[in-house]
Amino acid sequence: MATLYDADWRQGTYLRHSLTMSDVLTNSSMGVGTRSTEHDLWMVVTQDCDLDGVDESDELPLIELRSVYDDGDTGRVRGLRSREFRPSPDATRYLQAQSARLMISPAALSACLWANPQARENVLTADDRAKLKTWLGKRYDRAAVPRELVPLGGAIAEAVKMNRKADVVPGIRDILWQAEAHTPQRYSLFAILENGATEDAARKWLVRVSLSIKQELGIVDEVEAATADRISLKLLETSYGADVSDITWSKGRPRGAY
Repeated sequence: MATLYDADWRQGTYLRHSLTMSDVLTNSSMGVGTRSTEHDLWMVVTQDCDLDGVDESDELPLIELRSVYDDGDTGRVRGLRSREFRPSPDATRYLQAQSARLMISPAALSACLWANPQARENVLTADDRAKLKTWLGKRYDRAAVPRELVPLGGAIAEAVKMNRKADVVPGIRDILWQAEAHTPQRYSLFAILENGATEDAARKWLVRVSLSIKQELGIVDEVEAATADRISLKLLETSYGADVSDITWSKGRPRGAY
């Protein structure tokens, strides 16, 4: 029999089909119950090697789907350390780190396609699939912003958002920042660029971003821009993503956008 890979399923394939997902919550009597909701846009995130290892008629729930959302918003910097994954600058669709996951059997996945041949939408490009793999791998490895740096982190995220219409932004893959608690507070900004992006223009853009941040929150002492192949692992491990959903705290707990 054919595998899912043989049947042209790939990691990063969109599936348009209404499926039920369940959450475990407390009910009105403080007992534990479930809440079921319908969602109709998904992405296959199981790796290709695993898709190649399962028969398309297998009835076990072996394939992971992630719910996909569409906010109609373009021009967002899509950070690999962010709670959101957007495959390209003009993408309005995104995955959210805290969004629902659904395990589906290969047979059920195949049945979705048999019922509607148009249910399987386009797959991500090879480059975007590589970014997806990195994002998925880091979904449980995102640095938590210390409480004392939350005001600065929020200001950086808002400044990036305010300046995102600049021509250089589509060539920026990620915005990272570093800071330590000092008086006065100092911080650094880093832009990770797509191939061919202009480093000098990105640095000038980061300077403009810093000018939107009140100096009482922090003073920028370094801006840098480089392509992904020149970024060190240490920078990725010790930096925070410039994403509002990554730096908002509520009652001592991180709160995401979902």
